[in-house]
Parts: sequence; C-alpha cells; structure tokens
Amino acid sequence: MPPPDRPRPAVLVAALAALALAALSALVAARASALLRADAAVSAAAGRFTAGHGWWHSAMAAITHSADTAVLIVVLIASLAACLLARRWWAALFVAAAAALGTGARLTLLYLIARPRPEHRLAGASGFSFPSGHTTSSALVAGAVIVLGLAVLRPRWARRTLVAAALAWAALVGVSRVALVVHWPTDVLGGWLLATTVITSLAFALHRKVDLHASANSAHGGGSRGARRL
Repeated sequence: MPPPDRPRPAVLVAALAALALAALSALVAARASALLRADAAVSAAAGRFTAGHGWWHSAMAAITHSADTAVLIVVLIASLAACLLARRWWAALFVAAAAALGTGARLTLLYLIARPRPEHRLAGASGFSFPSGHTTSSALVAGAVIVLGLAVLRPRWARRTLVAAALAWAALVGVSRVALVVHWPTDVLGGWLLATTVITSLAFALHRKVDLHASANSAHGGGSRGARRL
C-alpha cells in the first residue's frame, strides 16, 4: 500500500472533475452569455441534423431509451442482488453509494440552478435541464461497471473491451440527449463531470478501505486474499 500522503490518480481525477463541475455550474447558474451562445449554436445544429435524418433520429432515440430511469432501476437492483449473493459486500456498498450520491448531487444542482430545457425538442422531456439525468445515470453505471469489472477481470483484452464498451455507451447516451434537443451540450458535460467525481471518489475510498482491511488481516495472520475481494 502506498504511503497515506501519496494521492492515488483517482483522487486527482476526482478533484479536477469536481473543480470543473463547480466552474461549469457557476457559469450555467450565472447564465453566462458566451456559454449560452455556444450551447444554442451546437443545439440548433444538432437539431437540424437529427430532424433531417430519420435513421439518426431512430438511433438516438433507441440509445437514449437504454438509459431511461425504469431500465437503470432494474440494472441497479440486479447489480445489488448479484453483489449480495456473491457476498461481495464492498461492491454492493459501492454500487448503492454511487447511485445515492450521484442522484442526490444531481437533484441538488438541478433545483438550485433551475435551468430551462431547449424549446424545440425532438423527444419528450420535462423538468429542469442541468445536469442531464440520462447522462449522469448512464455515466454512473458505466463507471461502476468499469471499477467492478477491472477488479475481477484478468485478461487484458477483456478489461480493455469492458472499458471501451462502457465508455462508448455512456458517451452515446450523452450525445443522444443533445441530438434529440432535450438537453443543452453543457447539461451533458455537467452530467459526465458529476459522474466522474462520484465514481472516482468512491473508487478511491473503497480501494483504501479494502487495503486497510487487508493490512489488518495480514497483521493478525489472516492473510489478505479474502479482504481484497470486492
């Protein structure tokens, strides 16, 4: 275990993502003119392209529905059940904490900033806009899958495939929200930053806790093999 005063990369990523999210949230809340103009320009271009290409509209709608609340709740329950049945207590705690903290932080920002959605939407949507719920939730799921998957997968090809697939899905969900003009581009960026902050912070905390338990077990002759299991 590295010395306590040596921050892991996850800490740096979490700190940078949190700072970027704070800055972006402040600009959105202040209705910064440059940001509004950029959002409007990208949103208008995305809307024109989607409206003029039926295949793209259908693809974006399918991708966005893969991150609907009902779908992700089923995924969450199934994931928690699998972790508990496998007796992977820290993994279950990680999944539950990521869902709770991510959702809580998103709703807090959502109602504090109260940003209106784009007007000319190409799909059904209601409520405030920043940060994007579909984007945040899908990125949280992707991040959790990556963290837990890397803890159990050994072949390099499997690890790389998992990371690429999870990140691609989360990225496409975010793109779909802009393509369907139900969110501004910075709503999506905010969702990605929020999920990154939550996942990397929890991953560091979980890894740290497991390391400490492993060290304690080793000191008492219990070995660390079981303690390092997520």
